[in-house]
Amino acid sequence: MSPTARIAPVLLAVLVACRGDARPGVMGRVTEAGTGWPVVGVRVYVEGIGRGTLTDEEGRYGIQAVPPGRYDIVAEAEGYRTTRHSGVVLQEPGARQVDFELVPEAVAAVEETFTPITTFEEPGIGLRAARPLRDPMLVRRAEVTLEVEDVDSTAARIREVAADLGGRVERFTHTAGARQTRRTSMSLRVPESRWNAALERVLALGVLERLSVAERQAGEQAEGLDARLRNVRRLEERLLRMLDERAGTLQELLGVERELARVREQVERYESQLQDLESEAAWSLLQIVFHEPYPVVVARPSPRARGRIGRAFVRAGDNFMSMIAWGISGLGYLAPLAILAVVLVWSRRWIRWRRGSRSGAGSETES
Repeated sequence: MSPTARIAPVLLAVLVACRGDARPGVMGRVTEAGTGWPVVGVRVYVEGIGRGTLTDEEGRYGIQAVPPGRYDIVAEAEGYRTTRHSGVVLQEPGARQVDFELVPEAVAAVEETFTPITTFEEPGIGLRAARPLRDPMLVRRAEVTLEVEDVDSTAARIREVAADLGGRVERFTHTAGARQTRRTSMSLRVPESRWNAALERVLALGVLERLSVAERQAGEQAEGLDARLRNVRRLEERLLRMLDERAGTLQELLGVERELARVREQVERYESQLQDLESEAAWSLLQIVFHEPYPVVVARPSPRARGRIGRAFVRAGDNFMSMIAWGISGLGYLAPLAILAVVLVWSRRWIRWRRGSRSGAGSETES
């Protein structure tokens, strides 16, 4: 066989491989209609040729090496309407961008039966998908400040209020000191249906100084969390079925396991947020601060006046120390002068004494 005949099949295989790599493809992103959130684990395939893939964490997908032609691109996911782009033309070279917006089945059912629905807007997200609203959820909170005769007896009576109404004390803080008015802070949780009764009984315990009441609707927030939780649970079930069927390569199965771990983390987070919100709505909050009467005392000097008096004492002390330092330093001059004065006085007395001695000796000689 000639060398040319031997090389020809190899060149043909290379050309076929290069031709296959150069064939067009399709790529894009799958999001949820209305919210724009990426949908993970959606099966996207080119109908008629058996090529498909799953979307990643960002909802993106890519299908390579699709022969040129006109195709229907289909996106399927449990819990969503099947979406189809018909007549997509794929030509060489490069990949065609085809994006999908999937409509949740719950929303589709609501639209078809004309059930009253509400759409609402969140900052930075836009219009949320329309979903039926659950029963109104009120989150109530009140802050009360009271002046009472005795903080200990008042704290005991607040605990009685909590016990009578089926509530509980969540936080207790007491402050006292030698020159400080006794003050106590308590946080009280009571069932939402008994919140008004609890507030009335608390207000009757002392002289009201401050009252702040806040209420907000949490039904829409809970509905949004519930919808997200249902979606990620459906995705979790779909990923579990894929693992049970053992369909795909080892690398694809490992990718499914990683995605399953991420989805389960989302499920736990949404469940925790929903439970916290439902608990906050079911158990209204009363934050109570109460103190004993403040003592009537003479007004203290202002901080500015106290600062001036303090500075005056400091200056007086500095001047006193300066005088002492000046006296000590003056000893360097006074000591020599004192010694000289002592010497002069002593010398004068000695001279007088000598003169007196001589005069006495001369008188004795004459006599």
